[in-house]
Amino acid sequence: MAKKKTMQPKLRFKDDEGKEFPDWEEKTIEDVAEIVGGGTPDTTKAQYWSGDIQWFTPTELKRKYVERSNRTISLEGLKNSSAKLLPKGTLLLSTRATIGDISIALKECTTNQGFQSLIVNEKNYNEFIYYWILNNKNLFLEKAKGSTFLEIGKGEVKRLPIQIPSFYEQKKIADFLCAIDEKIDILEKELEELKAYKKGVMQAIFASASDATERRLKIKALQDTKKHCFFIRFKDENGVDFPDWIEKRLGELMTFKNGINAEKHQYGKGVKYISVLDIINNNFITYDKIIGSVEVSEKEFQINEVTYGDVLFQRSSETREEAGQATVYLDERPATFGGFVIRGKAIAEYNPVFMNYLLKTSAARKEITDKCGGSTRYNIGQETLKEVKVSLPCMQEQKKIAGFMTAIDEKIDCSSNQILNTKQYKLSLLQQLFN
Repeated sequence: MAKKKTMQPKLRFKDDEGKEFPDWEEKTIEDVAEIVGGGTPDTTKAQYWSGDIQWFTPTELKRKYVERSNRTISLEGLKNSSAKLLPKGTLLLSTRATIGDISIALKECTTNQGFQSLIVNEKNYNEFIYYWILNNKNLFLEKAKGSTFLEIGKGEVKRLPIQIPSFYEQKKIADFLCAIDEKIDILEKELEELKAYKKGVMQAIFASASDATERRLKIKALQDTKKHCFFIRFKDENGVDFPDWIEKRLGELMTFKNGINAEKHQYGKGVKYISVLDIINNNFITYDKIIGSVEVSEKEFQINEVTYGDVLFQRSSETREEAGQATVYLDERPATFGGFVIRGKAIAEYNPVFMNYLLKTSAARKEITDKCGGSTRYNIGQETLKEVKVSLPCMQEQKKIAGFMTAIDEKIDCSSNQILNTKQYKLSLLQQLFN
C-alpha cells in the first residue's frame, strides 16, 4: 500500500489540551466534496423564470456569503434544465471566465453552467475548504483551457490535489479566519458610514445656492413649510455669525495655463510631472503622490511650475461627468504639469484646502460640467474656467471649514489603513496556513 503524503504548514494550531494535531494529508477535491455543475433554463420560456429558486452567475460572487441572486428560476425551470438544486452551505465555485471566484451559499440555490460547485462531505468543514481555495486559486487557473474564454471542467476539478488537516483543526483554522473576516466587515461598514457622514456634511456646509440671497430664501422657504432644514454655518470665536458667502468667478481668483507637451523620450526622468491620473486618483496632490516625471529645461520648469495651493483641472474626458475635475496641490516642493491639465494659480486670497473641497461639491461640478463642450470627448478650456461661478465665505470661515473637513478625511484615511493592514495580515496568515 502506498504511503499517504503528509505535509506540515508553517503555522499550526493545537487542540484544547495543547497537543499537536496530526499532520495534514494530501487528497483530491473529489475526496472532500461532491462536484455539481449548473445550467440555464430556456430563456424564451417565461414560466421557467422569476420563481422562488435562487440562480447565480459567476459575476455575483462578490462576497464570502451569498443569499439572493439577481435572477430566480421556477421549479418548472429547474426540472427542465441541467441546473441542480444545491443545499445551504455549498461552495459556489466559478470555473468559467472568472475562474476560482468562490462564495458560500446561505440558502438552497442553483447556478448557471459557469460553475462546478462543491457540496463538502461531513468529514470536512466547508469554511476551511473555502479558505483553502481562496489561497490556491492559481491551481485552478493553471488547469484552465479555452480559446474564447478559459474554463476548467469537472474532471480537472475533482483531480486537483488538496492538503487536508483533521476536521477539528479545519474548524479551528476556519473559525480564526472567520473572526478576521468579521473584523474586516465591521471596519468596512464603519468606513462606509464615515463616507456617508462626510457626504452629508459636505451637502450641509456647501448647501448654499449660487449666491447668499438665494441661500437665505431657500432656508426661509423650508422653514415656512416646516420641512427639515439642515445647513451648517460656523461662527467666530465670539459666537457671532460670519458674513454671508459671496459669489465669485474663478477668473477673479486665479489665472489659468495649460501644461507641458513633451516628446516621448523626455518622460520617465527629470522633475515630477502631474498628469490627469494624479488628479483622478487623489483627493489632493502631494509631491510623493505624483506618479510621473519629465525632463525639461530650467526655463520650461519655471514657466510651468506648480507650487503650494495651485489648482489642477482635468482638461478632457470621454464622459462629461469626469471633465474638469479639480484637485489642489498641497506641497511646498515644486513640480510641473502635463498638457492635458490646466493649472489655476491664485491672484486673490483663498484657503487652498477649502478650495479643494469647494471644487468637489456637486454645485461646483455641475457649474463646470455644464460648460464643457464636445461630442466624442468633453473638454473645458481656460476661458471657460474663468466664467465658472463659486460661492466663498470669508477667510476665517474658509479656514474653519477646511479644518473640519480635513479632520473627517483623516478619520477616513485611518479607517482605510486599518482595513488594508487587516487584509494584509489575513493574507500573511493564509500563506502560512496553506503553504
